[in-house]
Amino acid sequence: MLRTPAPCSRPPPLPLITSTERPRIACLITNSETGGAQSHVADLLRALRGQADVTLLAGGDGPLFDLARDLGIPAIRLATMDNALSPIKAVGALRELMSALRQAAPDILHTHRDRKS
Repeated sequence: MLRTPAPCSRPPPLPLITSTERPRIACLITNSETGGAQSHVADLLRALRGQADVTLLAGGDGPLFDLARDLGIPAIRLATMDNALSPIKAVGALRELMSALRQAAPDILHTHRDRKS
């Protein structure tokens, strides 16, 4: 006896984020200067504005800070964040990052790093 397969059912759609349920998202990037990853973060900042409570966490003093300001997005400059491979600098950067994360208190941390972080 042949059986007919049960019809495939789709899961219910995820609920849209309402204004009372806005997630807190921190976008972390090593350097705020112009580049490929920075362009991606810039696109994210524009797209998430009004959809989430976003905070930019970045090293350097590049144009991402100007964009965040123009969009009304809070930004925290990480003075010790850089691409150096020094373990001593990494410890200082980690301390600064932990302080910034306590301040931003994100639900989601979106990172762009060239190595595991």
